Amino acid sequence: MNNVDIITYYFENDGDIPNNILPVVIYKNVLQHDVNKDFEFIFCQNGWSNNWHDIILTEDHFHSNTHEVLGLKSGQARLMLGGRLEPKV
Repeated sequence: MNNVDIITYYFENDGDIPNNILPVVIYKNVLQHDVNKDFEFIFCQNGWSNNWHDIILTEDHFHSNTHEVLGLKSGQARLMLGGRLEPKV
C-alpha cells in the first residue's frame, strides 16, 4: 500500500473488557489507493462477512472469538476502543 498511514494501539485488560493481545490497527486513507474504492468489495475479498451498515453500537461490547472490521467511507466517527481508561492515582 502506498502512502497509507498505519496506526496501532494496544490495550490492557481493564477489568470489564478482556482485550486481546493483538493491537487495534487503523489504516488511514486506504481506499484512495484501491481501484474499486468499495468497502463491500474489499470486505468480501478478505472474507469479512456479516456486514452491518450505518450503525455503531452505543453500548460496550467485545467479540471473544473474532475480530471486528470497521470501514468509514466518509465523514467522521468517534469511537471508544479498549474500554474506559481510568486515571492512575
